[in-house]
Amino acid sequence: MTTTSSNLVMCLQRWKDDRGALANLRCALRPKLRSRAWPLLAQVSSLEAPSLVIYETVAGLWATDPGSHRAGAGNFGVTCRKLRGDHESFDLRFRRLLDCDSREELCERIVPVGLAAQSKGIAVDYEELFRDLRFYAAGGRDRVRVRWAQAYWGTVAEENDSKPATATTSTP
Repeated sequence: MTTTSSNLVMCLQRWKDDRGALANLRCALRPKLRSRAWPLLAQVSSLEAPSLVIYETVAGLWATDPGSHRAGAGNFGVTCRKLRGDHESFDLRFRRLLDCDSREELCERIVPVGLAAQSKGIAVDYEELFRDLRFYAAGGRDRVRVRWAQAYWGTVAEENDSKPATATTSTP
């Protein structure tokens, strides 16, 4: 059973008014309680699938604040850029996301960043996040990392490109 990103969010939407379901889905973010989310997640994915951690992460974050989902809000690099604001110290945290070696490590590091974005009212596109995490896990790690990095630092590069380059050369 495979679920597309839009199907996952549609499935999650049916539980948006069910406080018990939301509480159980939030448990997916806590290692000792994540089995509480499994009855719901079994409706959208196989619990034996290696990608279960992706479903747990996306569903758990969504359930924390269903209203934070905005289709078209951009990839997770855009979310991180908005979260960063003027605080360059966030760059190190973002670099740690990019340096993750496995889907499990990436999902573990995404959770606090996603929760921080929600607390600041920053929209997250859970469909895009789900797609990126699945692609990352399926061998597309570098492509996802580059897309997120471009979205995060892209505006800085575009500003630098628009400024005239000045080279200091010495003439003999």
